[in-house]
Amino acid sequence: MMRVASPPDAEHVPVQQRALIRILDFSCAGESAGLERRLRRVAGVSSVTVNPLTETAYVTFDPGRTNVAELEFVATAAGYRVQ
Repeated sequence: MMRVASPPDAEHVPVQQRALIRILDFSCAGESAGLERRLRRVAGVSSVTVNPLTETAYVTFDPGRTNVAELEFVATAAGYRVQ
């Protein structure tokens, strides 16, 4: 008899959300690495890409653990303006 694995329970599959945050006030391109580190430290964040040329941050996160408002707060606490 062949056994078929059950699909994972929907409650245990992590949901990911991707946010685009406009980040203003970069004074040099090197600052993006510092902001990426700060955003990655937020619980629930799985990936961050900051582009100072386009003044954007793409953040993938678990909405059950954090939200866009918290991510924007981290950026403003680091000295940037967000839109």
